[in-house]
Amino acid sequence: MTDLTKLENWDTPLFPLVVVAQAALVAPATLRQWIVRYGDDLRLWDDGKTSNDKAEGNGLAHRFSLRTALHIAAAARLIAKGVTVKDAYTAAINWVHIGAFDRPAVWANEPAPELVREPAGLFADPAWTFLIHSHGAEARVVSVNRQAGTLPFEFSDLFATGYPVRAAPTIVFLNNIDHYVRGVCQGFLRPVDHPAWDEASVEKMLGEDGE
Repeated sequence: MTDLTKLENWDTPLFPLVVVAQAALVAPATLRQWIVRYGDDLRLWDDGKTSNDKAEGNGLAHRFSLRTALHIAAAARLIAKGVTVKDAYTAAINWVHIGAFDRPAVWANEPAPELVREPAGLFADPAWTFLIHSHGAEARVVSVNRQAGTLPFEFSDLFATGYPVRAAPTIVFLNNIDHYVRGVCQGFLRPVDHPAWDEASVEKMLGEDGE
């Protein structure tokens, strides 16, 4: 079975739309509508380098990679919080297609270790990883040290700045998204655990348990 913890498998086209929809907690018809209506604006198949060599290039759009499933799920959480579809997908690129360094907010006189993460990855424990969408296409991924004595975010992340006055940032907890998406995708690779992967079954699941 494909090991989704290995970086080399993150761009392998494995998952049909119905699985990715469940991983993103959206109806398959809604996900299909986003893809059809917004097309290239979603940038699902562009890693900024050689998109034709990636999972969803060369006519393989009927199967999605783990990276794209994570992209869609993060965007879906932003959309659920009121961000437009196009802006949400652009913001999610900062997680799935861009690696990052981050210096967590700390109290005075405490060391501030520099953290690093891979594109589509999380900052290493014990840090939590958040996607903070400011407005339009502006977003960044930050680490939060969950140990005692640290601030949750930089003040600039929490308050609207600039003129005209903008809405407060939208914050998404990426650790939860990563855990759920990987669980759904890994479950699909074990069909004995999840025998039903049709749209009706996913719609029913979302109606009962989805947000």
